[in-house]
Amino acid sequence: MKTKTLNGILDTVSEVCEVSREELLSRCKRQEVVDARCIFVHFCKQYGFPSKVIADFLGRQRACVVDNYAHNYHYFSRVSYIMRVYSQQVSDKLSVILPDTHS
Repeated sequence: MKTKTLNGILDTVSEVCEVSREELLSRCKRQEVVDARCIFVHFCKQYGFPSKVIADFLGRQRACVVDNYAHNYHYFSRVSYIMRVYSQQVSDKLSVILPDTHS
């Protein structure tokens, strides 16, 4: 169930942000990829995943990297209109595809 939920979030963020799954899982530092990764981490946290699980899914060795993405999400979502739009679109789509797994 965990993997299905994580993949659902990843696919949704990939679709909405127009960033491939491979880019999201890579170490690419292009701003649109980093923004999408921040959104991915935010929604994983909302669905109750701990930083270590998210880090493992992203292929990162340290959970603190995930915590940095979560922190950056809160900053970027305050200053970036497009980040707020993407987040709302992801939220709307996830409420349809993963309605009963949200905590």
